[in-house]
Amino acid sequence: MIAVLSRSRFLADEISLNIAGRKVLSCLSAISEDSTAESLSWLSGTLSSSNVFAVFYESLFFVDPAPLKSLSPSTHFIFISSPGEEDLVEKALSCGASAFVQKPFSCPDIPGVLDLVSH
Repeated sequence: MIAVLSRSRFLADEISLNIAGRKVLSCLSAISEDSTAESLSWLSGTLSSSNVFAVFYESLFFVDPAPLKSLSPSTHFIFISSPGEEDLVEKALSCGASAFVQKPFSCPDIPGVLDLVSH
C-alpha cells in the first residue's frame, strides 16, 4: 500500500495513476494547525494498522519522518518538494526520508523513485 499526504487532489491522483498494481490511500487536507494534526493522526493510524510500503508527503505536513518511522520501520518516506525547498530536501533526507521527488514531476518519476527505494 502507498499513502499520500497532500493538500492537492491533483497531486494525489497523479501519484495514484502512476503506480500500477498498488493500493493508494490519500489524505487530502487544507493547511491549518488542526488539519495538519488530523492528517498526522490519520497517517499514524494507517502506519500502525496497515502494511504501508511508502508514504509520499509534502513539507507542509512534516519534514522529519523519524517519529513516524518508529511506527513502521520498513516504510519508505518520500518527500515531495517544491522548487526552492532544497534545504528541506536535505533535512528530510538526513532525518530518514528514503528519497524525494520534486514538483512538477513527470510520469516516470513516481515508478522510478519506488523502484529506487525498493532495492
